Amino acid sequence: MLAIARSIAEAGDTYAFDPDISDPALLSYWQPEAPWQAFAACEGGQLLGMFRLGPNQPGPGSHIANASFAVSAAARGKGLGRWMAEQSLDKAREAGFSAMQFNYVVASNEPAVALWRSLGFETIGTTPSGFQLPSGDFVDVLIMHRSLV
Repeated sequence: MLAIARSIAEAGDTYAFDPDISDPALLSYWQPEAPWQAFAACEGGQLLGMFRLGPNQPGPGSHIANASFAVSAAARGKGLGRWMAEQSLDKAREAGFSAMQFNYVVASNEPAVALWRSLGFETIGTTPSGFQLPSGDFVDVLIMHRSLV
């Protein structure tokens, strides 16, 4: 889990993690406390991907789900991300959420944006130049939403 999380943090092109984030902080993010849940995708005893699912906001915003996903470099391009996304939508529905929203999708993360659009997510907002890539360039951040009812 830590190796996958560390590779994402070090790449610095999809999640707003400080590249110097500590191992305990990374593990805490991917192994969240209730009401969040963590899920792992394994094959042959090897962790290939993971996602976390929980309320987008507390209290009055808790009917909308939020999730985060990570796929190991070895498993990318094989459909695991799509499978985990579909699982997260099913699990969110089962948990009673009425929608799912991603608050911070880096627009240059084209595989993620294409996946969310193919699963019915719409861009409902944009933060112009909201994310700085390792190159120093700034790209937009998308807010993506989908009803679950």
